[in-house]
Order: sequence, then C-alpha cells, then structure tokens
Amino acid sequence: MDDATVVYENEDATVVANPKPEKSQKSSYEPKKSTKPKSRSKKKSKLGIEYNAPVSLTFSILCLVAFVLEKFLLEKMVPDLHLFTSLTKQGSEFAFVASNPVHYVRLITYVFGAVNWNQLFVSLILVLLLGPSLEINYGGKLLFVMMLISSFVSGVISACFSAVTLSGASSVIFMMIILSSYSAIEKKKMPLSLIFVFIFFFAKETMEMLAETSCFYPVLISLLGGFLGCVFGFIATPIKRGKKK
Repeated sequence: MDDATVVYENEDATVVANPKPEKSQKSSYEPKKSTKPKSRSKKKSKLGIEYNAPVSLTFSILCLVAFVLEKFLLEKMVPDLHLFTSLTKQGSEFAFVASNPVHYVRLITYVFGAVNWNQLFVSLILVLLLGPSLEINYGGKLLFVMMLISSFVSGVISACFSAVTLSGASSVIFMMIILSSYSAIEKKKMPLSLIFVFIFFFAKETMEMLAETSCFYPVLISLLGGFLGCVFGFIATPIKRGKKK
C-alpha cells in the first residue's frame, strides 16, 4: 500500500511540476483553399462597337456626307461650285483655273462624290470590304498616303487630258483591288473571287461611263489608280512581312 501511494504521489508531482497544455485535437483533413478565380457571373461583358478600320470607315463616312451635302444643299445654294467632281482639260467647261483655290481642293475631293445612290453604295461596299484587311497589312497611315496619292494623280491627269468630269472613288477602289492581290500573291495563290471583283467592277464602270458620256477615257484614268496599286505593291512593305524578318 505504501509503495502504491508513493508512486501515485510521484506521478502527481511530475504532472504538477511540468504542466503541459493539452493540444486541441484537429482533424487530419483540412480543406485546401481553392485557387480558381472567382466567377464573374455578376460582371457580364457588354457588347460594344469597335472602330476597327479608321481610314476606311472615315473615308466611307465622308463619301456619304459629301453625297448628301451635294445633292440636298450645294446644288441648290451654290450650283456652280462642283466641289465633288474632277476638273477637265483646258478649253472644256470645267477646265482647271490656276487662280481659283477651290480647283486645287477639287483635285482630291472628287473621290468623295458620286453620280447616284447606286454608285455610292457600290463604292462604299468595296471600300469597307477591301480597306480593313489593307489597314491590317500595311497600317492605316500608309494606306491613307496611298489613297491620297492615287486620288491626286488621277485628278491631275483628268485636269490635263480629260474632257469629261470624274466623280467617285473608282481610282481608289482599283488601287485597293490590285494592292489586295499583292497580299494574295505572297501566299502564291491568287483568289478567284478577287479577279471577279476586278472584272465586274471594271465592266460596271465601263458600261456606266459609255452610257452617260460615250467616252472611255475617264475609265482609263480610274484604271490609273490600279496601276498605282501595282507600284505601291512593289514599294510598300506589309507589316506582317516586316515582323517575320
């Protein structure tokens, strides 16, 4: 009995001398924190409109505004202005006059005009179809410069040699068609659809010009824009080609 009592007392003494806090028993399974991003169901993305091709879209808007402005305002208020028609050679009705500052502006602004709604809509459709891809390949600034040169050169040629006025973006569209074909030639495949676009647009311009003026010369001036497209295709370097190098 005494021995048992002593052992009991020693055990109590040990417990008292070294008191240890009891550890709380935790469950062996601890759920891991999920690393997945929180659901964004509350923040739904809104559908927006992108101004994806600034040069082509701005050009199309200016053509639309110019046509409406000329048909409903300028023809009634200032019938002799003819701001959106090209100039013609000396001795004709709309000959270039060096002392008239408006004539210098008309060397370029004729591309924004159109004879009728049909010509306007066809031009806008082709510009909006061809322009965005060209802006991606060559950049908006370079495309703007090429459109400006094509318009100016065709306007100057018309003022020097043509007796019939031009109105519309035919020279710019021919330039875009040829320039688009160069992007396709780099892939060693010429799209048949692009060939048909050139043929049909050329046939349309020719038939309309012959029906109205019985003169093929303005169509040749518009085709000059296509020739300039060939020149630009050789000189200009697409953005994609520059990145690959």
